[in-house]
Amino acid sequence: MSLLHKAMMLLTIARARGFAARAAVRAPTTRLMSAAAWEALGLNSDMSDLVSKQWPEPNAVQRAALPALLKQEDDAVVGAETGSGKTLAYLLPAAQRAVANRRKHTPYPAALVLVPNRELGTQLRRGGGGRRGGGKRGG
Repeated sequence: MSLLHKAMMLLTIARARGFAARAAVRAPTTRLMSAAAWEALGLNSDMSDLVSKQWPEPNAVQRAALPALLKQEDDAVVGAETGSGKTLAYLLPAAQRAVANRRKHTPYPAALVLVPNRELGTQLRRGGGGRRGGGKRGG
């Protein structure tokens, strides 16, 4: 592995750790119960009810990322360590938009999900469930 490649990997890891730390600081500390916690971040009531059955409340990364991801104004990058709940944070806005577009009967695909490796693709195909919106089965 080249020196440049190692340096880029270290920079990426440092940025991810920095984002996770900032997300934890910026995340709301109010602990709402169940679906209300998800709805407070911008998910609609149907999606909040559904998600809260598996994950009672969002974690710090999701609380920091979801409001921005739901705005759909720009591309977004969420950097945090493995198992932090990034995948769920990305998928919830996509799922909410897909359901809304399906009701409108648009001719476009509901969503396109690209993943960096086969393991994550397999996990998502199985349903993306997991522990607290993170970990090996949802993060």
